[in-house]
Amino acid sequence: MITMSRPTSVFYWYTAATALVMTALMPPLGLVATSASTLEGMRAHPLPAALFVVQVVLTTVAEVWWLEGWRRGTRDGSLPRWALVAAAIPAMIALALLLAAALGTWGTTGPGPGAVTGAGTAAFSVIPNRVGLLLFTVMTGLIPLHLTLKWWTALISAAAVVALAVLVGIPLAIAAPLGSFMLALVLVLRSSLWLLDLVDQIEKVRQVEGKLALAEERLRFSRDLHDVMGRDLSSIAVTAELVTQLAERGDPRAAEHARSISAMARSSLADVRALVRGYRDVDLPPELQGTLSLLRSAGISTHVHGEADDVPAEHAEAATWALREAGTNLLRHADATTVRIILGPDGMRVVNDGATPPASAAPTAIVEGSGLRGLRERLGPTRTLRTEQDGDTFTLDIRFTPEENHDQS
Repeated sequence: MITMSRPTSVFYWYTAATALVMTALMPPLGLVATSASTLEGMRAHPLPAALFVVQVVLTTVAEVWWLEGWRRGTRDGSLPRWALVAAAIPAMIALALLLAAALGTWGTTGPGPGAVTGAGTAAFSVIPNRVGLLLFTVMTGLIPLHLTLKWWTALISAAAVVALAVLVGIPLAIAAPLGSFMLALVLVLRSSLWLLDLVDQIEKVRQVEGKLALAEERLRFSRDLHDVMGRDLSSIAVTAELVTQLAERGDPRAAEHARSISAMARSSLADVRALVRGYRDVDLPPELQGTLSLLRSAGISTHVHGEADDVPAEHAEAATWALREAGTNLLRHADATTVRIILGPDGMRVVNDGATPPASAAPTAIVEGSGLRGLRERLGPTRTLRTEQDGDTFTLDIRFTPEENHDQS
């Protein structure tokens, strides 16, 4: 069984109550319309009365079945064909009797016991008891059918009820309200079911939005974790190698660099804790200085063209993430000796040598890993990310506007 949310559950029970109450009102309405309001009138026409009562019961059962199926997840609410046929058996018998009466082969269509035609009597009281009961039996039997058909088919059924009533001798002025009643009944039920489905769809959309928000948050966390841990672990690895080399030569600077490893580890731990708390900030000037220090400590000649302040404030965070990704990739995927970092108001570019030469001699685009894909997602649609490799030269270029994708020297 599918668990419904509270709004859907409330509206479901409202719709179910509406459908069942409207069906339960059919017997008294039928009795009033046919003037068979007394036991004597019902006893005078036992077959039509029995068909009417059985049809009301079967229609109610079919509605309960349909609504229960909807609640269990059958959103089209369709009933089995055999159930529709079984629920309409009394209506089909009533239809056959009405057609027989219209052809004059089954009794007469004149007023039966209890029919009053005098002044001040309700308009529907001119319908013979027997004919009225049979008409309302047919109308009641159409309800389960219209739970599964298109709503506009109710127009055809209403017109058929009017035509049938006229055929058995009921004036059009009285037959038309019967058809209108049939049409209104079906439309009210179908509109309630439509609203029920709409409430259910809205609730599903809210659930999907919640799942998407959770997925986006997980993706953001994974990107941040990659950026933080990737750079810091690369820094620790490079510094550890440097400490090893210095220690082998007996250089006293080995202790100083070893302490820097401890500092980087503590900084990385603080970044991870801030990441978990969700409010870790990024700032371009400190990131630029940290990247320069890291690359130079790894023996890479690094040159900066421009200043961090040249980058517009609204793009500083994007440039920070790009610089961090570039530094991580330099240490992990290249054997660089020279790096150029170019900062400006229209973008940022990082160019390095030492990249593994591609198979083709022409400049080629790079197959992006998770880091570059995450960076592209961070930049969003208002900025452009381009990566290119020409020989052993690798270029990472971001433009702060999509149109500005030109080269910057």
